[in-house]
Amino acid sequence: MPMEIYTREEAAEILKISVPTLDRLIAEGELEVYKFRRNVRVTKEQIQTFLNNYIYSADKIGKVKVNTSFPIS
Repeated sequence: MPMEIYTREEAAEILKISVPTLDRLIAEGELEVYKFRRNVRVTKEQIQTFLNNYIYSADKIGKVKVNTSFPIS
């Protein structure tokens, strides 16, 4: 099955964040990406890993537990 690859703009839209915020996450090493010369690409798996790293549980911050499987269609 071919790997799903997104541009910075597409990845930001999937994550519901701005492109500058996405760029900051990339620069800080929070989100792994592929770079081809000047082009940045993000795979579906990289987005999934990023989301899974930011799941909060009620015992840590007093909020509702988030689904641990965050499917991206």
